[in-house]
Amino acid sequence: MASSTAGTRILVVDDEERIRAILSAVLKDESYTVQTASDGAEAVKRYDEFKPSVVILDLQMPHMDGLDTFRRIRASDPKAVAIILTAHGTIQSAVQAIKEGVYDYLTKPFDNEQLLLVVKRAADLRQLTGEVDQLKQELQKKYSVQSILGESPVMNQVREQIGRIAQTDATVLIEGESGTGKELVGRAIHYESKRRNGPLVIVDCGAIPSNLVESEFFGHEKGAFTDAREQRAGKFEEADLGSIFLDEIGDLPADSQIKLLRVLQDMKSNLLDLRDFDFLGLAHPAEIPRYDPAVGLESYVRSMTERV
Repeated sequence: MASSTAGTRILVVDDEERIRAILSAVLKDESYTVQTASDGAEAVKRYDEFKPSVVILDLQMPHMDGLDTFRRIRASDPKAVAIILTAHGTIQSAVQAIKEGVYDYLTKPFDNEQLLLVVKRAADLRQLTGEVDQLKQELQKKYSVQSILGESPVMNQVREQIGRIAQTDATVLIEGESGTGKELVGRAIHYESKRRNGPLVIVDCGAIPSNLVESEFFGHEKGAFTDAREQRAGKFEEADLGSIFLDEIGDLPADSQIKLLRVLQDMKSNLLDLRDFDFLGLAHPAEIPRYDPAVGLESYVRSMTERV
């Protein structure tokens, strides 16, 4: 285990010197880098300075208990990973700590092997969280508005429009001929927006079988139809707190367009990709016109929008 834990920093917080010494010895034997604190206030200060991957907190401490200490730490580092140590009589409090975001808890007296296993998993979680954050930053950089090249007045205007639209929760209609970069613009809007940390779900509307459109967009319960062997979330649910990019929306069957229309009228934020048009933004909600099935959703969305 030592080879994969070398240098990983652990902060041990307990008001009993004996417990701190035992935990430090066990962890250092596995090549962890360890610092200790004897109370909550010292722990908060040490955490900010030491920046550990994992903090081990005794639940029962004078002045500031382990859960309050965790709350203070979490306020400055929302991704903090903590393990609570508790006596048998305070397991209910430990369960409450789990509900508030503590990774796990161990009861005293603890088994060394169990301790090391939980610490390793917690450290792995912190490392994985960091890697995910780094990947998100790389995606944001890759698909930011600055990734759209070109110095012509038109391209400068497009980048300016993207930056302005990304600050709103408006529905966006992206129009342009094939190969002009509509998806690139859609990605830039997403990664420049406040929803950048949420998912960007891209849907090729033209590739969805007509009998599966409703299930694809809205999901289904197990047994809802013959092949529904398990519950499935729809694309709109997958895009929660993020953006959904609907490619070739005009290719959907007319009845599916009507169902989708109801969602689009209610949604605060989504991205649409239609073919062969210019770059447009959503009109004020009060200006949304009545839908005419004979016209189709593609023309309807165009009528919902105005140039920005």
